[in-house]
Amino acid sequence: MKKIMTLFLILLLSAVLAACGNSNKATETPNNDTTTEEPNDGAAGGDINDDNQTDDNNGANNNQTKGDSDQADFSNDYVFTSFDLEVDIENNDDAIDVDYEVDIDENETEASYENKPENINLRGNEAMEELDNIFTSFQFDENTPDEEVINEVLQAFNIPEDAAKVDLEIEYGDNVEKEYRR
Repeated sequence: MKKIMTLFLILLLSAVLAACGNSNKATETPNNDTTTEEPNDGAAGGDINDDNQTDDNNGANNNQTKGDSDQADFSNDYVFTSFDLEVDIENNDDAIDVDYEVDIDENETEASYENKPENINLRGNEAMEELDNIFTSFQFDENTPDEEVINEVLQAFNIPEDAAKVDLEIEYGDNVEKEYRR
């Protein structure tokens, strides 16, 4: 009986440890849709159709997980599928480090966001929530002049103009990879 109980405890402990992994993978992706679907059974409103009722959150995160078939669409929320930013500020190497990557084939998103001056160190879903607020504000694409892209990123992440080094690599949706340096 002791052997069975010991084996059970080992399996239970293994399952708990596996569930508490330290991964950068975002399991929930922010959903920026501002419409909600509500079934209309006709009981309260007669023939009124509210299938695409506008939500009053004005673009705030709904944070609903879409089904597997819709998660590949998440990469289309931004003009890029990969975003890698490294910033050195005077006396603070790697002060800001942002990594975001979507693997459409595997239907996975990985994200991390570290900002030492603001004491931010996020991974996975927490990083995606913070980065989504920033990424959705971007107005650039692969055809935007380099200086405009850098200035927009500097402003979005509150990076000082006199940063010692800014390295930005972006892979856009059509597999165009661009590097921006300052």
